[in-house]
Amino acid sequence: MGRTAGRLLLERIEGRMSAVRFSVTPKLVIRRSTAPPPM
Repeated sequence: MGRTAGRLLLERIEGRMSAVRFSVTPKLVIRRSTAPPPM
């Protein structure tokens, strides 16, 4: 998302006036940094 936001910002600075729509597909990343659910 950050890369896309930066690209869109640069395009706006360079003079683009039309709106742009895009979607981001979420991805779940399971990490081991959380505790197990309470019982």
